[in-house]
Amino acid sequence: VPLRAARAILGPSDNDRAQALSTRVGGGSPRLGARRAEETAAALGAELHLVDGSGLADSNRITCATLLAVLDRLGAAGPVFDGLPVAGRTGTLAGFFRDTALAGVLRAKTGNLSVARSLSGYVPGDHDVAFSLVVNGADNDRRAEETLWPRLALSLAAVPPAPSPADLA
Repeated sequence: VPLRAARAILGPSDNDRAQALSTRVGGGSPRLGARRAEETAAALGAELHLVDGSGLADSNRITCATLLAVLDRLGAAGPVFDGLPVAGRTGTLAGFFRDTALAGVLRAKTGNLSVARSLSGYVPGDHDVAFSLVVNGADNDRRAEETLWPRLALSLAAVPPAPSPADLA
């Protein structure tokens, strides 16, 4: 995914562009594009079920394990990482984590549907931390952002650095 496309889709969470990319990947068929995404996830040992490429269908299904497999595979560098919204600064995260240690640091993709809320991305640093939180429920409202996301931020900010090989010896 070129950087321009990643920024155009991920930053503002542009579902129309995501659907267009899925259609392109599927040779003109969004369903075939979604199927290719499912096959790619399966090759990583992960599962997902996609009805469309926009991510808006309530019957789309993805697990935190799948999201983490993708994040681990991509790493905290490159076009997708660079396209992710930055906490307290850009895209769908501009209004979140402003007064936390993660402002300007955490990079993540939000997901907001009537049946689910999600936040998946990275806390880059000396020891990059990938994370994924998906909250499901038909009566889901903004409670995920209001209560869980700040608690997640505090937990991620408190992750200690990994010991060095010398420390382990």
